[in-house]
Amino acid sequence: VGTQYIQLTGTSVAAPVVSGAAALYIESNPTVRPGQLKGVLLATTNHLAMTGTGAGYPDAARAIAYPGLLGNADHGLDPNNYLKVLYLAAHDLTT
Repeated sequence: VGTQYIQLTGTSVAAPVVSGAAALYIESNPTVRPGQLKGVLLATTNHLAMTGTGAGYPDAARAIAYPGLLGNADHGLDPNNYLKVLYLAAHDLTT
């Protein structure tokens, strides 16, 4: 891709971009839950015409300007219940 740029692909390239967009969104909406953050980021991506690009390219400015949260995509998961299940499984106990 010319002499000034290189072409990179994969999770190692995408992760810092998505993390940056997430950090900017969290800064403007500090009470957002993980599932809500995921929903907003997915709803505000710029979709790319190429195949294999996942959900698209995150648009942090569009995410921050998004009119609201998309409900809670955490599906009612309670970390305390999850930890209880892990404990019971590790100790071969039943409820």
